[in-house]
Amino acid sequence: MLTLHTKVAHADAVSANVAAQLVLPYELREKCRLRAALDTGEEVAVFTVRGTVLRDGDLLTGEDKRVIRVVAAPEPTYKVTCADAHTLLRCAFHLGNRHTQAQVGDGFLRIRADAVLKEMLAGLGATVVEQLSAFEPESGAYGGGHGHHHDHGLGPLAPIPLRQKIHRPGDPKLMQAAALLHLLQFASPALPIGAYSYSQGLEAALERGEVRNADTARAWIIRHLHEVVAQWEAPIAWRLMHAWSRRDWRAVSDWNERFIASRDSGEFRAETIQMGYSLTKLVAELGITDADTLAHLQSETEVALPTAFACAVAALNIPHHAALLAMLFAWAENQVLVCVKSVPLGQVAGQRMLLSLRAEIEAAARHAQTVGDDDMCNWAPGLSLLSMQHEVQYSRLYRS
Repeated sequence: MLTLHTKVAHADAVSANVAAQLVLPYELREKCRLRAALDTGEEVAVFTVRGTVLRDGDLLTGEDKRVIRVVAAPEPTYKVTCADAHTLLRCAFHLGNRHTQAQVGDGFLRIRADAVLKEMLAGLGATVVEQLSAFEPESGAYGGGHGHHHDHGLGPLAPIPLRQKIHRPGDPKLMQAAALLHLLQFASPALPIGAYSYSQGLEAALERGEVRNADTARAWIIRHLHEVVAQWEAPIAWRLMHAWSRRDWRAVSDWNERFIASRDSGEFRAETIQMGYSLTKLVAELGITDADTLAHLQSETEVALPTAFACAVAALNIPHHAALLAMLFAWAENQVLVCVKSVPLGQVAGQRMLLSLRAEIEAAARHAQTVGDDDMCNWAPGLSLLSMQHEVQYSRLYRS
């Protein structure tokens, strides 16, 4: 199999004899390890440094010195235009506020097709037209911009490991299965980070009689989900997943710091730091990240649980929307288990309750993905008071 690991500078390749083309959508041009097929049908393996983006027109070579041209594959996109520059700027602001990858053109923006974003942009006064087009979004202020037209000379993109598991874009079932299995592992209650030992204020609500049966337990979980988790914790986790994937270390540190600062009781703060520390240690011991990512994760003085979870999601290439749903389901499952033990509820009643929360979890995930930074909120004084009361509660099973 041909291995491509070196980028050829465009200035030196005027007379290069391009042997074939490697046609890839943007999602695959972001990957640092992948197996693909040239337009001739020949299979190739591509190795790049994490964070490298292959752009349309880039030239790659490998051991046999053949030159391969990267071609941006047409993919479903939206072309966004506006009647005036001010409206287009507003659209760009709101897309950036949602951490959406966007291509900036002459008088237009281009984004991946997304029905929710299309509705938002139309509401801002934009004209949104679906097009099958190459997608070349901005790399980000901390990613050095596009930068792909400024290489000079030959240089290896990444060291080539002797044994490397390569993604197979031609086999989507294999990729989906791998991502699903990774997700099941890291969202499992068996993950050794101690999640089962926390009730997040629910035990105090049980003590005060605010939760006393299946109906009041379900109402408590739904209210906590929509008024607290979906308004603050899940949106931050969503932003952290994107920040880790973009290798935007500043954003990772910022959101991690904000999340820890928002823990307004001793128990809530200790909970996220303890589980974040345990998951950080597990990520390191499993060796699922590259050295730079792990170094940044371990450089944080304190790591919140969503920060460590989002790091694992990015490292294992788990789809962000699926990871967010799994995170919310794991939270709801833990709340239901507290009720099964302490209300008490029967096992079947607990599973019935968990099943009934499906639509609520989906709605919370949708909200977390679309809420703007300025609309996020952690205002829950009643829950904070319950957490503080739990710290001095005489009889308790849980640590929060």
